[in-house]
Amino acid sequence: MLPAAQPMCFLIADISGYTRYLAGVELEHSIDVLTDLLDVIVSALQPNFRLSRVEGDAAFMFAPGETLDGSM
Repeated sequence: MLPAAQPMCFLIADISGYTRYLAGVELEHSIDVLTDLLDVIVSALQPNFRLSRVEGDAAFMFAPGETLDGSM
């Protein structure tokens, strides 16, 4: 049996302009920069949001709806 549905908030933190940035920088450095940027973004959003997965230059995160308010 499935658990009861809960209200959730889904957040996609996408690094705008990353593809354009890749075109102008060495590929080997871009991976390190992307990793550092995503680490900062995820750290800033935790503990309110939990990381679900990282896809390319975006972090997919979620939080139960009842734990959120406008100040977050």
